[in-house]
Amino acid sequence: MLMVDWQNTGSAAKSDIKVNRLIHDVLHSDFQLDQLRTFNAAQENHKADQAEAKSPLLNAFQHADI
Repeated sequence: MLMVDWQNTGSAAKSDIKVNRLIHDVLHSDFQLDQLRTFNAAQENHKADQAEAKSPLLNAFQHADI
């Protein structure tokens, strides 16, 4: 199966639990294969970083000397 081939290539960080999560949680009924045709991980991570930088939650932290 292609999923097991993918799991066993590259990084050893892809555990059975992570692969099961990918299949059952990420590839759920809302998943659309056509969305992956133009997917670029670097671009999507950049978008996520930009959204995180605008998060009001970052202003809730306090800085203190230790």
